[in-house]
Amino acid sequence: MYWEEHIDRLKKSYSPAEFSVPFSDWVEIMKKIENRFIKKVNSNYHFSNWKNNIRKEIEVATINAKDLESSLMFLTDSTNHWVIIPNSQAPTASHYVYDCNLGSLIALVRLHKASFFIVEKKYGWFTFFCVTEDNNSVTILKSGESITPFDKLANG
Repeated sequence: MYWEEHIDRLKKSYSPAEFSVPFSDWVEIMKKIENRFIKKVNSNYHFSNWKNNIRKEIEVATINAKDLESSLMFLTDSTNHWVIIPNSQAPTASHYVYDCNLGSLIALVRLHKASFFIVEKKYGWFTFFCVTEDNNSVTILKSGESITPFDKLANG
């Protein structure tokens, strides 16, 4: 099944308040994220290679991949977040942005099964969930000193 078909299914399974694709605003959203959290090393590339260019990168925790969904439960159920999914692991891969509540975010991550980003909708914090190639562990990274819901994982 193609990625677009999976997204269409999610749109049918969740209300627009729970899951949406920001068709008209995606460029502005991605620019705000890039300007705040990503180091621009090549002006020819927009909205790509974020994983290697996180500004003030800090490792939050490394978790077992089996614990990923329970770790996402640190997010508030009633709050939506930007979820950015890279099209592939290649540095020049396109990145797609989605507006997700907790339930649709977990469903999206289940479909993707690879690295992804979660950004607070007011751009207060940025996290990168780096899934290892063997899918055994996930390293959670953040940009800067902002407190994220996942900082609790660093304490055990």
